Amino acid sequence: MNRIYKFVASLFAIALLSLPGLLVPETSHAQGISINSVSSSSFCAGDPISVSITVTGYWGHKNAFTLQLSESDGSFTPTFNNIGSIVDSVPGTFAIVSSIPTHLSYSTHYRVRVASSNPYMVTADNGSDLTVGELPNNPGNFGPKFGVTDSLTLFDVYDPRDSEYWSFTTDATPSTHNSSVLDRTTEVFTRYSTGGWKATVLKTIAPGGCSRLDTALTLIYDCSSPVVPYNAIVLDSDLTIPDFSSERNNYWVNPGVTLKSGRYPIQNVDTVFAESGSTVAGIECQVAYLKPGASWKGGRGIVIYAPGASIALGQSTGHECSGLAFDYSSAPPNKIIQGRVGSQLPSLPITLSPNPATGRVTVQGADANTTSVTITNILGEVVTQITPPRSAKFTFDISNLLPGVYYVRFESPTTVTTKKIVRE
Repeated sequence: MNRIYKFVASLFAIALLSLPGLLVPETSHAQGISINSVSSSSFCAGDPISVSITVTGYWGHKNAFTLQLSESDGSFTPTFNNIGSIVDSVPGTFAIVSSIPTHLSYSTHYRVRVASSNPYMVTADNGSDLTVGELPNNPGNFGPKFGVTDSLTLFDVYDPRDSEYWSFTTDATPSTHNSSVLDRTTEVFTRYSTGGWKATVLKTIAPGGCSRLDTALTLIYDCSSPVVPYNAIVLDSDLTIPDFSSERNNYWVNPGVTLKSGRYPIQNVDTVFAESGSTVAGIECQVAYLKPGASWKGGRGIVIYAPGASIALGQSTGHECSGLAFDYSSAPPNKIIQGRVGSQLPSLPITLSPNPATGRVTVQGADANTTSVTITNILGEVVTQITPPRSAKFTFDISNLLPGVYYVRFESPTTVTTKKIVRE
């Protein structure tokens, strides 16, 4: 009888083991990890990487398979980088997907391996060297710029080890510039035949061949007659701008009037329009236009002047234009009150957010009866006109504008308000 009981018990045990979900995990000696393949043999810092592994056996609760990257010489001692993991406890073939860290130095001897956590186990490395190249650094002085048609200077890059390949628009001479080694004092010159916004593309290649592309817009001034914008501050008497003023304004300087800074050249001026007989001294601006008989005394900026103007450029860039004239179609009334343009109508404390912006801008505090919203560039040219929804709060879109400084004018039957906004 005992033999019958033992036989039945054995059959029952075999039946239990054969039921789904009641399998007994394999012992630890059956567990194993092997690396099948690596997605590439050459990477740039920040590139995606995928490593295929095959796992045998069953693993403990919350076991993680972690992809580890060696030091630059291929060793995992004394340090390594954990760069990606998956959590699993059953056998199969898996891919660990991650990215190469961005801080690594260039080397052709990196290796990878995989480690488990429960139990802890480490594979051999992948068996062949991997190349990881550094990313080029950000260009040191590459961004929105201003220049004139006869000469534009583009300064050096951040890292002198990088190679540079400059590409300008087709009306630039030269239209390209290549340099394998630059230091921080090197300058690249080009000339444009026309004015307007120009795109410059800079391809930078680091040791190891990894590259990046950067694009910057440059506003090139020519001899076109500038438009005096409606928000210019009209000077009928001398004005000294206080040191460290935080505002940026346009100034229209009338004959016999002097515009100057305090003790230091200040940076709160966008554009100066200097009539014959006026003087501009020690101002740092984006651009200044001088008619015959006007005087520029030092300061910084681009100075476009007519023959007969008095020019002491100092740190400024000069560009002579015969027949220079101003377009007064958008000019404000020739009247000044406490250093600001006089107005028949009061303004409102309107806010624009975000500012700077790249897309939609929210307006708060507008007159509910606002009839028009006009956006002009720094030259006073109208770039966008908006019909507002007759509400104190609404939005408008500036995503179609080029990066730069713009002025938004809100008009209602009883108010006129102008606000500056920066398109990034």
